[in-house]
Amino acid sequence: GVAAQEIIDRIEASDSRFPLDTGDLVDLKRKGVPLEVLRVVNQRRLTTPAEATTPTSTEVTAEDLVATPGQEASPRIPQPRLVIHHDRSGYSILKPEGFADLAQFQGARSLLQLVNAAPNEGSMPEIEISVLAVLVPPNDRERLVPSSLRPFIERVTSDLRDSFRQDGLELHAEAPTETWLAARPAMRVQTVTRATDGRSYLGAHTLVFSEGRFHIVSYHVSSEQSAQWRDQLERIVDSFSLDGSALESVADTGDPRASVEALFTRWRDSLRQRDFRSWRSLHRGLADSVANRLTWLDEIQRLTGDRRRLELGRIDLEKGRLEYRRFGLDGPSSGSRDFVQDRGVWYLATLP
Repeated sequence: GVAAQEIIDRIEASDSRFPLDTGDLVDLKRKGVPLEVLRVVNQRRLTTPAEATTPTSTEVTAEDLVATPGQEASPRIPQPRLVIHHDRSGYSILKPEGFADLAQFQGARSLLQLVNAAPNEGSMPEIEISVLAVLVPPNDRERLVPSSLRPFIERVTSDLRDSFRQDGLELHAEAPTETWLAARPAMRVQTVTRATDGRSYLGAHTLVFSEGRFHIVSYHVSSEQSAQWRDQLERIVDSFSLDGSALESVADTGDPRASVEALFTRWRDSLRQRDFRSWRSLHRGLADSVANRLTWLDEIQRLTGDRRRLELGRIDLEKGRLEYRRFGLDGPSSGSRDFVQDRGVWYLATLP
């Protein structure tokens, strides 16, 4: 029952800053937050250094995030169970069972495109997940280095904007931000697309380089479905893993404490760097299953992100337990993981 102007006055009086992205603003709009309040919140969003210093002519405003007033809402699309997709291009990813698989292969390019249903003309699928994998010619592979991620994804975004425009779609993009995916540095761009029918679609596109390839892992979701589906789509992107040979285990160094410290570092990095292969290798005999990928994703959500960091605490060699501290904007917390040594290799003893 508080008036919009009173909310704005409170925000301005407290000089509040908000750790939100465009998807959060979409959710707030759908929950009934007035547009004038959203404008103020959007102006006071916490930005990353890249967002603060990179100019963009396509800045997303609160008006870009909402569908046309009075537009008929789409019915809620239920979330099916997840399954693992193993692609011949050398990666795997979780996907919703039953989504239409529009995979395309053409020479050095492969495109996995998963949609809940075919869109109407001049529109987009309500929910879409895609992975573009491109094999780069040997002479050009030296360019696939972290320093070229930003200009590369800016060019990709520009090409996507031009392609969408030909289909009558208007794409707005935020500044690229640094992240990690599949144990590699990556670059991410969030987008909002307006279709000719007035609907808006939230998207995210993550670029990562691998051995001789680049991958772009993306999703789009309509503003009507974003509140229900966005978290699930983010987890699907995070589940992307580059398949390959078995990783080296944490071998016994002769110094038990140093070995446990190395085990903790590998575990921490497997969460921070979205590295399922490494995380799986730290658990003895762990299968690649949907349940285990979801357990890993739950750990990522609980212990990383939102400027959180993990630090090693006390090591109890007799009990086989290490303690850790998590620090973040929501305050510190602590936890522990059990470990075991088996035939010269150190493992995490149990799942979290």
